[in-house]
Amino acid sequence: MQYIGIINLEMSNLGSIKNVILHLGKKAELINDFSNLNKFTHLIYPGIGSFAEASKIIKKKKLKKN
Repeated sequence: MQYIGIINLEMSNLGSIKNVILHLGKKAELINDFSNLNKFTHLIYPGIGSFAEASKIIKKKKLKKN
């Protein structure tokens, strides 16, 4: 079964994205903790205008967790 993770960069309407995925009959979860991304079969990086900026946000959140 597909398990879709939606990266929460606090930059877009993630609830709408999650609802569409659930409506399609797939399992989805908003990701706030980036320590266990391997459990997902697919990842969505919503609303990214700059991959470099998104990478900075993810790195910063990972450092806070450790």
